[in-house]
Amino acid sequence: MLTAAERHHLRRHAWRQGFSSFALLVLPVLAGVLLWRRESWFPHIAMELAVALAVLAVFWMVLMRRSPGQWRRIRADLRSGDVTELQGPSGLATRRGFGLFAPTHLDLVLRGRCFDARDFDATALLPGEVVRVRHAATSGVLLAVAPEVGAGDATSAAPAAARTPVALNEREQALLERIARGLSDKLIARELGLSPGTVRTYNSTLFRKLGVENRREAVRWAQDHASSDVD
Repeated sequence: MLTAAERHHLRRHAWRQGFSSFALLVLPVLAGVLLWRRESWFPHIAMELAVALAVLAVFWMVLMRRSPGQWRRIRADLRSGDVTELQGPSGLATRRGFGLFAPTHLDLVLRGRCFDARDFDATALLPGEVVRVRHAATSGVLLAVAPEVGAGDATSAAPAAARTPVALNEREQALLERIARGLSDKLIARELGLSPGTVRTYNSTLFRKLGVENRREAVRWAQDHASSDVD
């Protein structure tokens, strides 16, 4: 079932897709009205500009044509609360975008499926590393991604310093757990009720305490620490 944070994440996706779907209907109508009433409403606007608005509307319709269907699928996931988990070697693929409206971003590739990972720190994962992901059952929206503890040689490759016990306070434990799940600073800030700048500051303090240099090493530290706890 969906956790509270995952439900909030899905609602944000539903809002995005709903806005795109609304614009998908409004922009063509607006462009058509401008073309029809251009001479009486805006006599100073050249015909070329009105045609440019129509072309922009067509471009938006092509770009966002899947938004209404995805919005309905996300709404179905919110009602059912169904979540699917997958495990396996991960890969990263770059999906080319179109500037501001659909920027270029990374996709997480797992068992032949591509997941939009723009809200997660996918760069903290190594291609080929075994991970476990949670995604909405119907829409396929990625909800969480984390390295699989004890899988492969990643744990054994962790530096010796990472095996040294470190006492973390409650805030640092909450931060490390979300970093290990692959959440971005923005999502971590939302879950913990902090600003992204504060999260980045806490990250730096946490990394120094763990003796690591970046998020990837912090994930491996968390993986090794969890394995040590089990032993």
